[in-house]
Amino acid sequence: MKYILFISIVLLIVSVSLLISCKHKIQTNNVNYTETIDSVRRLFIPDIRTTAFLSQKIENEVFIIESNEAAKLDSIATKLKEVAPNLNFLVNYLPEKALGENTYGLINNSVANMRSAPKHQAELISQALLGTPIKIFKKLNGWYFVQTPDYYFGWIDEQALKILSKENFNKWIENEKVIVTVNNTFVKSAGNSPVADVVLGNILEIKNIEPQKTLVSFPDGREGYLQNSEIQNYTEWIQQDTINTELLKNTALTFLGAPYLWGGASTKATDCSGFTKSIFFSNALILQRDASQQTLYGELIEAEENYSNLNIGDLLFFGEKATVAQKERVTHVGMYIGEGLFIHASGKVRISSLLPQDELFDNYYVSMLIRIRRLTGFEGKSGIEKVSESNFFSLQ
Repeated sequence: MKYILFISIVLLIVSVSLLISCKHKIQTNNVNYTETIDSVRRLFIPDIRTTAFLSQKIENEVFIIESNEAAKLDSIATKLKEVAPNLNFLVNYLPEKALGENTYGLINNSVANMRSAPKHQAELISQALLGTPIKIFKKLNGWYFVQTPDYYFGWIDEQALKILSKENFNKWIENEKVIVTVNNTFVKSAGNSPVADVVLGNILEIKNIEPQKTLVSFPDGREGYLQNSEIQNYTEWIQQDTINTELLKNTALTFLGAPYLWGGASTKATDCSGFTKSIFFSNALILQRDASQQTLYGELIEAEENYSNLNIGDLLFFGEKATVAQKERVTHVGMYIGEGLFIHASGKVRISSLLPQDELFDNYYVSMLIRIRRLTGFEGKSGIEKVSESNFFSLQ
């Protein structure tokens, strides 16, 4: 009996020891280095929308951290060694060397989806239009990590891109081009068969101009015809110096009924800031991608009674005002079109009113109105960049 009791005690001690050892091992393995890396990253790169930062776990419990900002990446690496001495990581400066000279590209589809990670299941964060010049920083599993002219970073499927060397990109810059000025149409073959769809803001090269139509070329070499009534000469388009408010309004109204899509930025489907971004691109201006970014630029307007001092083209920003307990959150944007009305993408592109007596009065959004910005007079300033002055649309 004593022998059995002794064996039982020994087994209990061994079991407890194994449990403690196992628990210690689990706690050790559960160190969340992903969160550690992200918390350090926020110290030096608070906004990964416009500054590249990638973190990936690779074999043998080693992480790789990457950025296009060398100084900031070095600072992150130094801080990580201080706060997580057991973390094994490698540093990679972007663009990655494997790309060689092929760090330029053009969007090759009417609309290309930009995602938060290199897979189709990842969040749609933005879209880029046919003929949009991009900068390429990394390739992974058939996806490219790119930056668009609004300085936004994201992943685009290689099937939607034409990759170019600096030399070939500069040839494209110098070639004659057109921009599509209708919401939706088709490039057609000489036999009138569809080659591909195109949408408002798409840019294509000119091959030959005829009395009624123009032979155009896609970045990948496909050719077809567009009616001259559907396009404008690219050089004339980028020479716009000031905001044409009537053009803004007329362009906005053509979007009416377009479905809402988180991350959308085209006439096919759009979110609120993608919509305002598209409208101003018709005036050859590049706005920042998100409402929380767009709200930082232009002249601040204090609304008078019945909003009588607002002008067509003023941007209205909605959300949650700052309190002692929380920071301001800008969650929506629309554009003023006169007579107390604003147009915005909410469910679909639609018109709402700021005025309580109007049938279209939208108390939900009016109650959340945070500020109004006027962009007229700020063309070419920070956050309201002219296409003609953009480094993306210039010789490299």
